[in-house]
Amino acid sequence: AENASEVVWEVRDDGTLTWISPSAEGVFGRSPQALLGTPSESLIFPDDRARFAHSVEQVRSGGSATGEFRVCATDGEPRWMEVTLHSAASGAGSARVATLRDVDDTVRVRKGLEFALQHDQATGLPTRAAMADHIERTLPALGPGERLSVLIVGIDLLSDVNDAYGHEVGDIVISTAATRLANSLGRPDLLGRGAGDEFIAVVPISGGAAEAVALAEQLRSAVRGELETGGRTLTLSASIGIAVSESGSTAADLIQEATTALHRAKELGRNRWSFADPERGIESARRLALEAEIRAGLETGEFFPWFQPIVLLADDSLAGYEALARWQNNGQIREPAEFLDVLVHSQWVSDLDHAIVEPSVATLAQQSDHLFVSINVTGVTL
Repeated sequence: AENASEVVWEVRDDGTLTWISPSAEGVFGRSPQALLGTPSESLIFPDDRARFAHSVEQVRSGGSATGEFRVCATDGEPRWMEVTLHSAASGAGSARVATLRDVDDTVRVRKGLEFALQHDQATGLPTRAAMADHIERTLPALGPGERLSVLIVGIDLLSDVNDAYGHEVGDIVISTAATRLANSLGRPDLLGRGAGDEFIAVVPISGGAAEAVALAEQLRSAVRGELETGGRTLTLSASIGIAVSESGSTAADLIQEATTALHRAKELGRNRWSFADPERGIESARRLALEAEIRAGLETGEFFPWFQPIVLLADDSLAGYEALARWQNNGQIREPAEFLDVLVHSQWVSDLDHAIVEPSVATLAQQSDHLFVSINVTGVTL
């Protein structure tokens, strides 16, 4: 137990230390006497405490447990230890005993190799395989109404850059594109590296294909621009393939669909986005155009309440009104069926509610006291 390569401790049922080997001082920087009465959990690195607590529960049930945990070492740095927990008899009945063996060098080498296998050397981004694993973990965790968009971003004409100026310049193009894409997404964990000239963006969405298109356009714009390198000015652009999850989608399905869509975008002339299914792209473009019209209409006051009378059947007297949303657009009065489905999935739905509620209340204030107005609003506003 006094071997300097390992630490042994014994704890009560409440987890406090009742005995710890002298070798603990070399790990924790405190004498065994000073550590007595300390909760054993406090010696475990905070990020690993939940896993450690789970192992403790296994031992409470009469079993044993072994795992790798970081401890709060004397130099302030977390240190990896292999911790074996088991129950043992003691003078006071039973106790839990832990044996800690230093495996810091081994674990750090292993984790370094794992990171290298899962991350692209040029950009530090997760590899295609790592992103596929991420997609598989994310799909079952999506919330109600959420879908997963997978966008494969291809840097246009990268092979021509490599042939003309060499792979060092090509690597600069890739590094620059990676930075621009990551900055646009705002979260580096949403972006990975594909094969060759490709990147993979994986983003949960709630607005369907139209939201995925808006994201693709955002990324396309982020990449596009000049790059000065080696006395040359290169103009970067990107083609993007889009896939959106459906019920039963797998990572392989989504990556394959997005790859097919990317090839189609390149065939259509590059510097654009595409779906694998052309009809889906047309519908998404229509919805985006309509959304832009709606946004402009809200800003210029084109939406207004249309008051439909509510009459009492008993005597045909006027009881009040129902305020219905209408849109005066290009000389026509458009009904909710033409715009509501797009609007409820946008960030401007509350603006429509205000455009109807405020004038409705103002109009009601000018009517007889016994009248009322019924107004439908979205849950977002409520």
